[in-house]
Amino acid sequence: MRGFFLLIFLAIGFMGQAQSLAQLDQKKGFKEFQLGDSYTKWSDALSYKGSYSDGAKEYLYTGACCQQLFNYELDRILLRFYEGKLVGIHLRTEKTQESYEVSGKYTNWQIDDLENLVGLFSNLFGKPSDVGKNEDGVSFFWQGKKVLLVATYKYLGVSYGDRLEVKVLDDPYFRGFLGNGF
Repeated sequence: MRGFFLLIFLAIGFMGQAQSLAQLDQKKGFKEFQLGDSYTKWSDALSYKGSYSDGAKEYLYTGACCQQLFNYELDRILLRFYEGKLVGIHLRTEKTQESYEVSGKYTNWQIDDLENLVGLFSNLFGKPSDVGKNEDGVSFFWQGKKVLLVATYKYLGVSYGDRLEVKVLDDPYFRGFLGNGF
């Protein structure tokens, strides 16, 4: 009998996670930026940054919209377009710790801001699907069927500060892009 209740509890937990990730797929963007938007919708507020081997192009968003991620000011927004459609949104916050040159203090490895951001995303989309860590930072992933959300803490070095980055990606496009490179 206890096993039966444990099974029901686990099933309800997995259903809740699936529903939250379905919300990620439904939202499919950040504020007014929606994956699948046409290039022409944003072209007046874009500055070309470069292109990728598959022909995708990346632009710096120069408009006034969407300059905050929750309570974090954004330093820049990069938009990636493939065949005229938005396939990636890359948000970079202002530094959460300034460089030594600006503050007179060395940067400490601290992820309090990332934990706050992960908590906010978890409230919206459930627990992260995966976590990755390296010497430069920590990333949390929410994997929907159509959308991949990545929240990263970037440690820029003891003298250079740190910041948060968030990517909202068209999952089928990026799976194809990565698959073509292997």
